[in-house]
Amino acid sequence: DVPVTLSDFKVSAPTTTFSAGTPYHFVVTNNGMMTHEFMILPSMAGMGSMSMDDMHKQSLVMIDSIAPGESKTVNVTFPPSSVGSSLELACHLPGHYEAGMKLPITINK
Repeated sequence: DVPVTLSDFKVSAPTTTFSAGTPYHFVVTNNGMMTHEFMILPSMAGMGSMSMDDMHKQSLVMIDSIAPGESKTVNVTFPPSSVGSSLELACHLPGHYEAGMKLPITINK
């Protein structure tokens, strides 16, 4: 299990390095006062603006609408093609990402 905590406006997890091909069970809890989402996708640094539709297409994982106090889970196995990629855990609701709701992660072999 990988516990992930969302708050206003931060994403935290005890582990940020993962192995490709290994199954992980993410338990995402919203400890904030507002609704958040959880995405695993390529880092947006240097990518400019992207539509939400394009972000959804790029994401490995997306959980919409996690209410305050709610937890949701998702199983993820990072593909070998993700090794060396710049990925991050993030919330892309309007203004949330810009306020700091992102956490870079590393995928190893």
